[in-house]
Amino acid sequence: MYADDPAQTWLIVLTSSEVPRLPPRPDLDWGEDAVPRAREADDVYFSVADGLEETREVFFRGCGLPERWMDKEIFTVAELGFGTGLNIAALLDLWDKSGAKGRLDIVSFEGRLMRRDDAAAALSAWPELAWAAGKLLAQWPERARGVQRLHLSEHVRLTLHQDDIGEAIKSASFAADAWFLDGFSPAKNPAMWTEEVMGHVGRLSAPCAVIGTYTVAGHVRRSLAAAGFEVAKKPGFAKKRERLEAIFPTDKIARSAPDPLLIDYPPERPKSAIIVGAGIMGACLGLALQGRGVKVTIVGRGEDYSASQNPVGLVMPRLDAADTPQARALIDAYLYARRFYLDQKDALFKNSAFELDVLQPGSGETDRQKFSALKADPPLDEGRLKVEKNTLFHHGGVGVKPRSIVRALLGRCSGQVTGRVLEVSGGQNPHVTLETGEKLGADIIIIAAGAYAEPLLDASDIPIEGKAGQIESADWAGERFARAGGRYVVGLDDRIVFGATFERWSDDQNPPVSEASRKENIEELYKFAPDLSGQLNGADLKSHTGVRATTQDRFPFIGRVPDRAAYSAAFGDDLRTGRALVANTDVALENIYAAGGLGARGFTWAPWLAQIGVSMMFGEVTPTEHRTLETISPARFLMRRLKRGR
Repeated sequence: MYADDPAQTWLIVLTSSEVPRLPPRPDLDWGEDAVPRAREADDVYFSVADGLEETREVFFRGCGLPERWMDKEIFTVAELGFGTGLNIAALLDLWDKSGAKGRLDIVSFEGRLMRRDDAAAALSAWPELAWAAGKLLAQWPERARGVQRLHLSEHVRLTLHQDDIGEAIKSASFAADAWFLDGFSPAKNPAMWTEEVMGHVGRLSAPCAVIGTYTVAGHVRRSLAAAGFEVAKKPGFAKKRERLEAIFPTDKIARSAPDPLLIDYPPERPKSAIIVGAGIMGACLGLALQGRGVKVTIVGRGEDYSASQNPVGLVMPRLDAADTPQARALIDAYLYARRFYLDQKDALFKNSAFELDVLQPGSGETDRQKFSALKADPPLDEGRLKVEKNTLFHHGGVGVKPRSIVRALLGRCSGQVTGRVLEVSGGQNPHVTLETGEKLGADIIIIAAGAYAEPLLDASDIPIEGKAGQIESADWAGERFARAGGRYVVGLDDRIVFGATFERWSDDQNPPVSEASRKENIEELYKFAPDLSGQLNGADLKSHTGVRATTQDRFPFIGRVPDRAAYSAAFGDDLRTGRALVANTDVALENIYAAGGLGARGFTWAPWLAQIGVSMMFGEVTPTEHRTLETISPARFLMRRLKRGR
């Protein structure tokens, strides 16, 4: 939902940076052989002789594929250099033909993302890959620094880190079983092959990981050996006499480092889960867990007072003025939400989600400065964002019908129970206790109850504040449209919705409808959409109220839940005095997770957060940077309190 709380609308940090927020495009030169060449590196994207066969020989056979993934539940392939997407399309084709039964995670790094049309032209050279290339091109990544997740098939997904390689790889966190080192030649693109980058390749490798690469440059061999790999030369492809293979040792020692934000815990890999909360967050978590074969039970209160019951909502980006982990998280979440609602192949949200442009007019000097900063250094390209005078144009927002979307998601879960949860218990036998006295058990419990989660998280110091909001709606016969400006208005099919108020609310009941709130909504609407006054004058307005959950820093959370007593005993003195933390101890509530604090952007945050949470539970690749995981950790609040000596 659009953030109508002014504190959530902008995080203003006006800074100067030599690195533009929008990553560069490659400058391509197409020769008579139809092979693209990057002018900045003066190198081709793939072998002129046969790029596909080079991929199969150097990377697939070099890494022992497909044989090595046949008995794995999850197999992770990472590559340096996304390029045309040839390796990805060929890998998807190989996975499909191999008949593998597990899941394939692909992680790729790219600093200069190619345009979709250029990639399509390059991939057209191999008609045998047409189906796989079509899957990739249909979800071609957006141009934006950060991390994007693409679901290429039911069991294959791609996580793309788009940034300069030195920055991107040091903030990545996963364990690859195979690596394709496919950057341009080390002599022409040295940043991709530094000792530091190769060190991170070692850090991000699982035991027995295998590297395939076409280069045999001496400094690359030495860097890989220094990172712990056993390196050997092998016969090369086409005109290249040699290539490299490198194997990580089987006895890789897991690093034990302090983890006060509870990010690097071993995975749970549950077979059953109870989710407390039947709003958009709980529903998205349920869908993601069902996709892993988990038996999911959703426990809802029955009377849902959240914004998940609004008749119409809006998914749009919040654009901060500086490139921070929080700013990237906001963009990553928005881009994933767009795909989630609009790209459902089985029409899960048919007639419930629609693409539309959002006009955001500015008002006053503050907005003028904000918009000017975004125009000078935009985080998204013109396909998604335009700045004209004192107005932002967001291309590709999503109008949603919350009730039907949540209903569709909950319908995919194994079971639903109506009742109020009085207590959540972790440990060896996790369970919830209902108001009736009934106890429900599962492998893990996830608390995603919005503003009503606070008493269930009392022992974790996760501050949740309820915010009451009232919206107004009326019949609508115009075109679909959306505007935003502190408040929002959306016209979708037969309804127009606008608002909302944002007031503190701590009661256990739904906030009452008030004439004062209606008057406030109308007055605010006409400030940024005065042309609607005539169309809505005399309309039969209906009011709806709901409660949204926010946190102190206006950012959401998902992950393991800290045990206040154990956490304070382990880290309290060191955090308060600033001493170096000791090695980690067990300071999380066993088998308990929490997700929430979505504020007025629940339908933007929830799909992305669900992917992060479930990836952590199963030890899979997370669709974000490690530093972003720190900003959304539930333990961050307790850590801050202890630093302040509380």
